[in-house]
Amino acid sequence: MSDSTGPTEYDALLLDMDGVLVEPTPGPVLDSAVSATFEAFDVDDPDPEAYEVLRSLSAATPQTVDRVGRTYDVDTETLWRMRERIAADRQIATLDEGGKRVYDDVVTLRSVEVAVGVVSNNQQRTVDAIVSRNGLDSQFDAWSGLDPTVEGLRRAKPAPCYIEAMLDELDAETALFVGDSLSDIHAAQLAGIDSALLCRNGDSPKPLKSNRPTTSHRCLNLPN
Repeated sequence: MSDSTGPTEYDALLLDMDGVLVEPTPGPVLDSAVSATFEAFDVDDPDPEAYEVLRSLSAATPQTVDRVGRTYDVDTETLWRMRERIAADRQIATLDEGGKRVYDDVVTLRSVEVAVGVVSNNQQRTVDAIVSRNGLDSQFDAWSGLDPTVEGLRRAKPAPCYIEAMLDELDAETALFVGDSLSDIHAAQLAGIDSALLCRNGDSPKPLKSNRPTTSHRCLNLPN
């Protein structure tokens, strides 16, 4: 991870978690969490669109979750809270089994001379577990994940809410946000800060399409 920040340029370095600091959650773990969520409400064969809404945050919004809830006669808040609880349970179990490994280059964060914060779209309980189980609390000044509620989902990236809250917590006016998705980049733009798109597999990132050219983003290519 390239340390291009410094006290003369930024007040803080903000980082996404999955794909930036730790390995992404394996697909089968997410699949098992989604299946278990539907099973909790006696839904044995959900349609593919409903399944994808509970599997991927790119498909999940308060509106799409509400649509799934109405389809299967489940309260929207109850459905999403169950999804988040089971997803956290399964990911923490994966951690305990040695999965979701911390990337070796995360050690370089020790040399960063500004405040370091983590802003993740994973559940707060999952983020807390990753930090505590890997002894990362000494490397970060603050970390945040999603509240396990529909409101927490509404505030998830690409909305800037959690980034803005982290900037307030760190008392930072200028920051660089490093993420691994265009959702991260867009959230940084909406928050009015610079960003870097991290690609660990060596592929060139897709061009960023945005009507908000007020901030800049750079591309970092790192091996896994």
